[in-house]
Amino acid sequence: MRRTFRLGQGGSEVHVQVVGSVVSVSVGGQGFQFALERQGAHRALVAFPDGRRWEVLFARLGKGRWQLHLAGRTTTVVLEDPWAEASAKRAGEDGGEVLRAPIPGRIVEVLVAPGNHLAPGAPVVVLEAMKMQNLIATQAGGQVQQVLVVPGATVERGQVLAIVG
Repeated sequence: MRRTFRLGQGGSEVHVQVVGSVVSVSVGGQGFQFALERQGAHRALVAFPDGRRWEVLFARLGKGRWQLHLAGRTTTVVLEDPWAEASAKRAGEDGGEVLRAPIPGRIVEVLVAPGNHLAPGAPVVVLEAMKMQNLIATQAGGQVQQVLVVPGATVERGQVLAIVG
């Protein structure tokens, strides 16, 4: 998965690519790479290639706002996703079915990949909310065009999860 964010209004672009547990980040022309291991709902372990390992505590403060505690320092990060609004606007323009989160929650599992062919009613993602797991399924079926979430992601009500057409 590759995503581009902006730090705050008018801030630096942040390019993030995730392949398995390896995360590559580029900010202002500087690149970083690390392995990320989720340790719980609000805790992760970051392991750098040089052997350094840091525990990161994080809390979601609202849409695009996160508080991070790392190496004894706490900071608030505001991430704007310039693609989210454009993706939502483009979603379904070609007649594809847009699957949206019916409630806010956390993605537990993604059951499909782009290119998969699905029958009507096939489950696409598992969304956890209030300790209940909900299957989000396609109504019409078809080929998966895009999957816009990953396991562990927190989603808002109405956020586009996938497009099936």
